[in-house]
Amino acid sequence: MSKQTVTFELSAVQMKKWGPILENKDGVKTLTGALRDLAVLKKYKEKQVSKKKMSCIQSPIPVEDNYKIQHWQKYKTQIAEICKISREVYYGFPFSGKEHHFQSALEEELRDAGYHVQQEVARLLHYTKRNGEIVQLPHDIRGREDLLLPREKLILELKQVSKLTGKEFGQICRYMQERSDHTTWGKDTRGMLINFGDYRLECWYLFYDKTNGRISRIQTAISDAIDIDTLFDTYYQRG
Repeated sequence: MSKQTVTFELSAVQMKKWGPILENKDGVKTLTGALRDLAVLKKYKEKQVSKKKMSCIQSPIPVEDNYKIQHWQKYKTQIAEICKISREVYYGFPFSGKEHHFQSALEEELRDAGYHVQQEVARLLHYTKRNGEIVQLPHDIRGREDLLLPREKLILELKQVSKLTGKEFGQICRYMQERSDHTTWGKDTRGMLINFGDYRLECWYLFYDKTNGRISRIQTAISDAIDIDTLFDTYYQRG
């Protein structure tokens, strides 16, 4: 059986970890394990990249779905503008930030773009009892809409999390339901969920399909975060 040589390229960080092993003749066994770990890590990263590419594949609105197509055609320019502004805000914090940092910056930029913006709008919440009676929740229980564009009937819910889950989508839909059922907005209520995430910016647009009363959501933007390693001059000095 012929021997096969496998070559690994070690980064500066990996050299810091395994450099002493490479220099130690007695560390062959440990080096073998280290290289095996590196091979496993490489496969894991390749799998994650593959998953990321798959997650970006979105199904377009079916051409036969007239209502959704017409709705999107009506609002796509506006949504694209808000996504563009959100992207500029995202990259305006190269070292990332907290949710309220992004919220304050986005509020400023939207006003400069001509939008009437309200922030941290408190909303009373309602509940439909088993007997059909609708009641306002007691004890001054409220929700807070991060940013509101009242003239556009558009709620902006902002997040700064690693990954969006059903919890975040549930929150924006809960606010949309309150506006739809308990204000004059009705089914004209719209929403955007914008995540200034650790790894990427992600924007979703949500609206009511008046043909069936259900909420539709469209992923309208996704942009990778700045690689923070590119923002440093990094050195390793020993001795």
